[in-house]
Amino acid sequence: MIIDYFENFPSYINSVKLLEEGISFMKEIESKPAGRYERGNMFAMVQAGMTRPLQELKLEAHRNYIDVQYMAEGQEIMEWDNISKLKESAAYDCQRDIVFFDGSGAQLPVKKGMFYVAFPQDAHKPCGHVNRVTYYKKVVLKIRVE
Repeated sequence: MIIDYFENFPSYINSVKLLEEGISFMKEIESKPAGRYERGNMFAMVQAGMTRPLQELKLEAHRNYIDVQYMAEGQEIMEWDNISKLKESAAYDCQRDIVFFDGSGAQLPVKKGMFYVAFPQDAHKPCGHVNRVTYYKKVVLKIRVE
């Protein structure tokens, strides 16, 4: 898991193949309406909404894609833990590239201008809050694992 402010993205370019191209793509679409956008071997979703209580959400992980989530507006609380520390709550769905886990993880605030990278071993619970509902708009980039 990587979590940092967007201006520090260049520090991570060599850590993830296609990250530099992905960053450019994310910046191009961040002001577009909610929806799915495609480019080459990656796609991104612009998402907007209101956070939900963390206890209502499940930790998730992906096997075929790395998630890069950039908070364009608002904020959320995201939970994280390594999948080796968790128990699957449902079988892996290969059509949606998602597996869910029971439990909770470290709570990490993701504020406007921040991003995080979730690798296949990183279970994450996005779009949550602890005490109060907040608005968020973010870009979620999916880069295929090679």
